[in-house]
Amino acid sequence: MGKAGQVLARVENGSLIKSPIDGAVIDVKMDEGDYVNATDVVLVVAKTSDIYITANVEETNILKIHPGQRVTISLDAYGQNFDGYVQEVDTVTSTRLTGSQSSFTTSGTYTKVTQLIPVKIRLLDDIDLADIIGTNATVKIRIK
Repeated sequence: MGKAGQVLARVENGSLIKSPIDGAVIDVKMDEGDYVNATDVVLVVAKTSDIYITANVEETNILKIHPGQRVTISLDAYGQNFDGYVQEVDTVTSTRLTGSQSSFTTSGTYTKVTQLIPVKIRLLDDIDLADIIGTNATVKIRIK
């Protein structure tokens, strides 16, 4: 765990790369001696104090999902279930956020594709997810 402003790397010209947030380095993209540009990703820092689960819900079910709903989460890495709740329902589909290709084919025909909407889920159980960032989870949202 590091603090915002902590030096994470030193560039040959004496410049320093500092952490923009409190967190942990979870991925290093460069090796010593590599040449980098100002826009290159050198390393990835995760804000480990603010870890949550993102579930992508099909648009046909999204109106049934609301903040505060109870959730059961099965984390593959732990092999057990945990309790949680819906914290936030995004207002934009995941394809709009990622810029994925449209559903028009090169011949001009339209194929309807069910869109996915990200839902942010928080765990009620006090477990540290910092070591399993990016792993799979099965989410069951209780709909009333």
